[in-house]
Amino acid sequence: ETINGSSPNVKILTHDLATLSGIAKFTLTDKDGSKSDVRVRKTFVFHKMGDDWKILEHQSSVLPEPEGPAPTEKDILDAFATWNAALQTLDPEKVADRYA
Repeated sequence: ETINGSSPNVKILTHDLATLSGIAKFTLTDKDGSKSDVRVRKTFVFHKMGDDWKILEHQSSVLPEPEGPAPTEKDILDAFATWNAALQTLDPEKVADRYA
């Protein structure tokens, strides 16, 4: 198993405590032989015990399948421009409307 995509997110919390998180992809094979990919968000908490790093906690959650087409760069730039235009009005309700 690997955490793929961009580099795993590693946070050093103390001299003996750290976390690692990221997205992993698994290919599952059903009883009929059909295959499906599953994306999972994984988080590990490591604790140093003596000279070894041991897993203190491990959590995995299946990510929901995306619905609809992926956004384009233009979609995101347009959303930013809309937020920026609302900001320029100095109207707090127009700005607040740009947030989920």
